[in-house]
Amino acid sequence: MGNGSQWRWLWQLHIPHRCKIFLWLALNERLPTSVPHIADFAFSPCPFCHGHETLLHVLRDCPRATTVWVHLVAPQHQRAFFSSSLWNWIFAYLQHPWSRAHSHDEDAVLFTATLWLLWKDRKSWVCDGRSFSSERAIHRVATLADDYGRVVAVEHSSPTTVVRYVSWCFYWNQPPSQLHLRSIVSPKL
Repeated sequence: MGNGSQWRWLWQLHIPHRCKIFLWLALNERLPTSVPHIADFAFSPCPFCHGHETLLHVLRDCPRATTVWVHLVAPQHQRAFFSSSLWNWIFAYLQHPWSRAHSHDEDAVLFTATLWLLWKDRKSWVCDGRSFSSERAIHRVATLADDYGRVVAVEHSSPTTVVRYVSWCFYWNQPPSQLHLRSIVSPKL
């Protein structure tokens, strides 16, 4: 998947830049799972459900991921949502509205935030043994999407270098509190 023009759709999305990189890695199968990249018939169980762990399993098909998605995806889209290949799934749901009440741009942010947080939560759960909560995950997704929307709104109203930097690096570290974010964007507050 080396052709740069093939990826133009991804780089033009209105989502955090680092989320674009995350999606590019996912679509190029560069995110580590228990399934090796070479043909190996050894069974690699998911730490949650003991199913075969592929990237699509981690992000969508594992029961813990499914419990998050069914709350976000409009019922009329669920059959198609849960039956696509990884590439078709990510491409389709970043390009077209699919949620219960969001626009295309909001859906792209929501979809990406959900993917990233499911991936991040899986990695931290495996390392530190925390239990998974779909309600907590949905709350974190909503907070992430709302906060990113606020950063974009501020970026468009005051395109300073600092604001562009905050937008570019948004949410690969702990999200700033709203008060801290305001002080970065507008030191007068």
